[in-house]
Amino acid sequence: MGDKSMSKRASGYVKWYHLSKHFGFLIKSDENREVFFHIDDFDEGLTPQINQPVEFDLGFDRQGRAKALNVKAVTVGVKHEHDDK
Repeated sequence: MGDKSMSKRASGYVKWYHLSKHFGFLIKSDENREVFFHIDDFDEGLTPQINQPVEFDLGFDRQGRAKALNVKAVTVGVKHEHDDK
């Protein structure tokens, strides 16, 4: 694979995603900077959505460029109703 993680978990959101090319960019919250990601590093079975909150590891590709690894969608403010009967 060749990608290396810097092992620091970061948070942000999906800025945009190119569906047919399988890549996009995230905005890293604490620095307000763009970070590249590929669909292979996104939550399995999910399609990235614009403004979707995410957590990810910062890493580098084989050419030494910064990229997001192990990108996980974050569910914010979801309330589940339970039937206690």
